[in-house]
Amino acid sequence: MEENRRKWIISVATIAIIVPVSLMVLSLNGFFSQSPTPEGITVETVTWEIERPSEMLGIHQIAENIYTNEEASLNLTIYLDDYDEECGMYGGYDSLAMNVSVAAEVGNGFVKNVNITFYNDTQPSQVRWADWYRLNGRLHYTGQFENLSVADYSQYRESEQYMKASTNLEGINKPSAVYFNTPMHWILRTANDKSHQITVASEITYNNGTAYKRVVLPIVLRVIADADDSFETARTISFGNHTAFIHWGDDPEDYYRIWLDQNQVINIQLSMPEPPSGLYLDLYLYSPDGSLVANSTSRKPDSIEQITYTINQSGNWYIRVLNLPSGYNLYTLSIGAEQP
Repeated sequence: MEENRRKWIISVATIAIIVPVSLMVLSLNGFFSQSPTPEGITVETVTWEIERPSEMLGIHQIAENIYTNEEASLNLTIYLDDYDEECGMYGGYDSLAMNVSVAAEVGNGFVKNVNITFYNDTQPSQVRWADWYRLNGRLHYTGQFENLSVADYSQYRESEQYMKASTNLEGINKPSAVYFNTPMHWILRTANDKSHQITVASEITYNNGTAYKRVVLPIVLRVIADADDSFETARTISFGNHTAFIHWGDDPEDYYRIWLDQNQVINIQLSMPEPPSGLYLDLYLYSPDGSLVANSTSRKPDSIEQITYTINQSGNWYIRVLNLPSGYNLYTLSIGAEQP
């Protein structure tokens, strides 16, 4: 009896040693696939906005979000190409054409995957990966793919505000660097007096040689309806750059409201990236009571209108941009301030 008990103890002890060791050896040799839980990092959101145009025109601007550290360099870039008012391709709805690109490079590791999502437009809209489709069970797509393959994608999800479109890209052979670029269309299925906002986010998962990390780079795109044609309806803004559309017939002037503190020295610049011949814009600054205090009206080709003014009272001040009857275009209003 005692002999059997001793054999049973030895057998149990042997199993207790062999099994964990065997499991460890199999794991080290890749027999078991591990599901790493990456460290999550969300980068500060970058915002790009434009006043909703009433004509078809080229935009040619870039929105970019970048994350770099000693182990990796990650980048999400959106090139805003053209705005097509009442686009025939999409049933007469407005569309914004863009190129979305992601670049990632890891020093001592590899890129596992890249996910891109378009979400959070509460207005009816659709997002389309241009020239991506399935035919006979095969996925066909256009764009540049370096060390990435398309695992899955979705588009045209109009009813789901939290997911308009997405794609999942897998790294090929544990690449240290990847690149992706493809054209997109954001289709605004509303009248021109409605505003839209959508978030574009790239989620990049990489291994730095010892651990996985997941970095989210968000960019918010805003198309804002024109409703700023008087002091009462002036659009509230802050310091920075603001892109808007102006049309001598439909939208000849824009008003902006901005809070300024006493003794601030404000600098306002008005420029057009590609001014058409004969189009001139005037710039005006008004005090909180609506009195005109400064203006810039050079009316010269390729001129940048500019106002520098010392604020004499705190409050909501007003900026007016006026289009003389001569055409339409995009413009950029840049506002900065400093304490004397």
